[in-house]
Amino acid sequence: MSTHTMEIPLDENAVHGITVHRFIGNGTGPNVYIQAGIHGNEHPGILVAVSLIEKIKQMLSTNRLNGSITIVPLCNPIAFSQTVQGEIIGRFDVHTGKNFNRNFPNLSHKVVDEYDRTLKNGADINAIRS
Repeated sequence: MSTHTMEIPLDENAVHGITVHRFIGNGTGPNVYIQAGIHGNEHPGILVAVSLIEKIKQMLSTNRLNGSITIVPLCNPIAFSQTVQGEIIGRFDVHTGKNFNRNFPNLSHKVVDEYDRTLKNGADINAIRS
């Protein structure tokens, strides 16, 4: 199991971190990706993802995980952190009123830079997967 924080640039002055949990089994099963908290105010999915992480740790410790699982239990921590009078507002920025689901940072230049850095001289399947 590995856990790391992926840094997401919000603009030129701000970066936010998203925690990613990766579980690698014995390689005979499928790869699964699970994310929760996309709107910030949907608590059941976040709670299920966190509980699932603990269950998968148990499976991994007893060698019962066949595939690989990636879990992002809170993929929109900014929305989760915005409250008004104790209520999580969720998908709307309380300062601008913009919907987080319609206002993404443009990261395409980073994808192109990464392609140029890792794949331009020939496709390497391991580089593509990473």
